[in-house]
Amino acid sequence: MRAPVFVGMIVLAHVVQGVVAPYLAIERVKPDLVLLVTLAYGLLYGPGVGGRFGLISGLLQDLLLGRYLGVFGLTRMAAGYLAGVAERRLYRESLLILTATGAGTSIFADLLFMALMSATGYPLDPLTDMGRVVIPVALYNGLLTPLVYRAVQRIRRWERTRTRDGEMVQ
Repeated sequence: MRAPVFVGMIVLAHVVQGVVAPYLAIERVKPDLVLLVTLAYGLLYGPGVGGRFGLISGLLQDLLLGRYLGVFGLTRMAAGYLAGVAERRLYRESLLILTATGAGTSIFADLLFMALMSATGYPLDPLTDMGRVVIPVALYNGLLTPLVYRAVQRIRRWERTRTRDGEMVQ
């Protein structure tokens, strides 16, 4: 994997999250596109790359939001790493498995986020947050996971057809 594509995907995920995700909101529930791209990177490249992608994209998210620096970095890193570990055990071509993986990873990341925020003293109501945020977002993320995974998979294929000089590999 080349660094420009890696960095470009991080920037693209944040731009799409900020520009497109608000228009995809259903009853104030928006998909977490940065998490979904992180999941796709973990599933395609393994735990190391998934974890690095999650850490860098999460830290950028922390900087853009301006508070609790490191919380998104840690949650995204853990989610990317977990997806990378699952990569060897899952049949990723199944829509059902991709959907379940996306929903499960979303729940994991949100629960970890809630735990970290709670540890900083942020007031949370876990039962209300589960019903109003975590579960609806997980369902939405799960449904979008196959689409995001396929898009990142296509970018990976394109990247593999290039050499360092920009010429096509035959």
